[in-house]
Amino acid sequence: MNIDELYVAFFVPINEAGEKEMEYLDYIDNQSPNIKEFNMKSKLNNLLTPLYNQFNQAFGIIIDNCEDERMKKEDVPKALEMAWQFKKETVDTNTDIAATNLIEVLTFAKEHNSMVEFWF
Repeated sequence: MNIDELYVAFFVPINEAGEKEMEYLDYIDNQSPNIKEFNMKSKLNNLLTPLYNQFNQAFGIIIDNCEDERMKKEDVPKALEMAWQFKKETVDTNTDIAATNLIEVLTFAKEHNSMVEFWF
């Protein structure tokens, strides 16, 4: 399979039931009405590595292509600020698109006072 065809996913529980369901989520076939799924092409997501490194440093997590990672809901507002700053500083069109996609995920999570699951 070509990397241009691969996608990564971000999952955000939209309520308490969704938070409980995250423990048993079938990432391949998410059918839960309590969990919002966002997708991004892997090629775009890879452009966010410098931002993910900032998240890793700031929040003590490891967002990489090796395993899934969760960002606590308490960290989402700061991550959203960091993502906006990253977008502001980028000059590459594709990186701007990737940052915009991630900002959408983080904004949704902030609005729902929820965490984010990075599923790569």
